[in-house]
Amino acid sequence: MQILMYRPSFDRVQAELTSRKIDAIILEHDGSLVDSAGHPCPEAEPTAAWFSRELIVTPGAPVRDFIKRVHGGSVQWVQSAAAGYEHPVFQGMLDAGIRLTSSDGNSVGIAEYVIAEVLACFQRIEERRDAQDARRWERIDFREVAGSRWLILGYGSIGREVARRANAFGAEVVGVRRRPEPDAHAMRVVTTADLLEETSAADVIVISAAANADSTQLVGAEMLGRMREQSVLVNVARGSLLDSAALLQSLDRGRPGWAILDVFETEPLPEDDPLWAHPRVRISAHCSGAGDGVNARGASVFLEHLDAWLAGRALRLEVTKT
Repeated sequence: MQILMYRPSFDRVQAELTSRKIDAIILEHDGSLVDSAGHPCPEAEPTAAWFSRELIVTPGAPVRDFIKRVHGGSVQWVQSAAAGYEHPVFQGMLDAGIRLTSSDGNSVGIAEYVIAEVLACFQRIEERRDAQDARRWERIDFREVAGSRWLILGYGSIGREVARRANAFGAEVVGVRRRPEPDAHAMRVVTTADLLEETSAADVIVISAAANADSTQLVGAEMLGRMREQSVLVNVARGSLLDSAALLQSLDRGRPGWAILDVFETEPLPEDDPLWAHPRVRISAHCSGAGDGVNARGASVFLEHLDAWLAGRALRLEVTKT
């Protein structure tokens, strides 16, 4: 069996592939193909491909060459580094009859990002730094996470990792998902039919749901209007889940207290977008999952699915066409 992968990704798992007697078809940074011994193999016909994070985020990486090779006719399965799969690139693979698996390797980093940003708001970190810069001895009270209520929209791998950490701080967690199931880190898991009712009781709302036709602008004017004045809204899913225009209007009315946004409908966010300048909006460049452990966890997911593929077992994170 031959697997197509980007050079840095191959270097990460070379020993594991050797032990499994898997042949790697390595995509070099210049778009050329070589085998594990470095011999050119432009006519290779790999059975599977790993669309790794290194390939996605490395400047100048040969992404187009990779996609072209994937659609060459021999690839039957692609392991993606992404949690989402709504992008046309992935839908095109599914349309071509290629099996696709996603990854939950970024869940830990995203969860830590959420906790850090919410704590910064609750703890009034910016005010403390301002006082320090001014050499002003000022006592600044803060809110505790303990006893707060967190509403997590999209209670999958990311949502559960957020819940695990919020729970450890003593927060109450309510999860929202299409098919609710009890979870040890949530006081309850409900459906979107209960969303508006739960919103009014939430101190923190985290959007971590998948993007699809049913979730477009899931968080809109009505829901925003029900948020508490000092609540925190966090979006680490996709920009399409949040009505940005309604958010700006609601923020000006004091609900929510802060919006922490890592994703947007248009990326990069245009320089003239009013979200940049809003005093209660915190912006990051779609990097909530960019922790230093994400590549290693992504490799573990790839190897897990590879073993399942070789054994003919179900692929844990296999996705279907939307």
